[in-house]
Amino acid sequence: MLNDLRKKIDIVDAKIATLFVKRMELITAVAKYKKEHNLPTFDLSREQEILGNVSELSPEVFAPYTVDLFKTILDLSKKYQGKKKIDLKKLLQ
Repeated sequence: MLNDLRKKIDIVDAKIATLFVKRMELITAVAKYKKEHNLPTFDLSREQEILGNVSELSPEVFAPYTVDLFKTILDLSKKYQGKKKIDLKKLLQ
């Protein structure tokens, strides 16, 4: 029983990791666009929109944890966008 549950969790974890990588690849395009249009990395209204969306997608009992997860994902995205903007600066010089 426990091993079966863990196998199911492993499958879900693999899907989460794959989707996270896809999201980060899309962030590369976002960082490029922001750099080309001189836009800031951080967009408070977009972040609030995302957090509201994921909260609504989750059952009430999990909503605070889902929001915390996405706050971490957004922090990683901003960190990566900042790095990509610096890398793009070097490439565009």
